[in-house]
Amino acid sequence: MDIPLINLGLLLSRQLLSLTVRQRKLKVADIIEGILDEANVPRIGVDNTEIVFEPSLKINPVGLLKNISRNRSIIWTWNGNIEGNYLTYAYPGHPEYQRISAKEFIVIAV
Repeated sequence: MDIPLINLGLLLSRQLLSLTVRQRKLKVADIIEGILDEANVPRIGVDNTEIVFEPSLKINPVGLLKNISRNRSIIWTWNGNIEGNYLTYAYPGHPEYQRISAKEFIVIAV
């Protein structure tokens, strides 16, 4: 597809290291937006996305995807499952568990 692929886990964790837990929660969405802006491309692939499920970051993955895809097309890897019209990540009871409606996304299962 000839689009750049970024390792979000690596790039984001590097920038979060020097921040306090409180600062991380407040700045994480802006940092992710900055990482994507640095690529300066209309289409981008984002891999190693598990970091957005870290409970201490308090990220809403759907809200994040909507915000960062306003000005660019994003292919986002999701290391979870598709159950009906829902994307799941982790399992019920796990701190990182998420069950999200897939209605607003184009989902390609590999």
